[in-house]
Amino acid sequence: MNPSKTIVSAVSPGAVLLPFADEVASIVLPFMPGQMYADAFTNVLFGDVAPSGKLPITIPNKDNEVSG
Repeated sequence: MNPSKTIVSAVSPGAVLLPFADEVASIVLPFMPGQMYADAFTNVLFGDVAPSGKLPITIPNKDNEVSG
């Protein structure tokens, strides 16, 4: 696997630990995207649109950063 070309799509309903984050070029976290996600993500991958926005949550770097 060539880390400089790897893109991860982590579909999740909330925050998730991503211990491999430094080993991949990009991570997209669409939460619960719906039935048109494949079309939308394809547009992002091919540069037709720019993924932009703000995360409504904080993504922890490691397990002990999660408050309970």
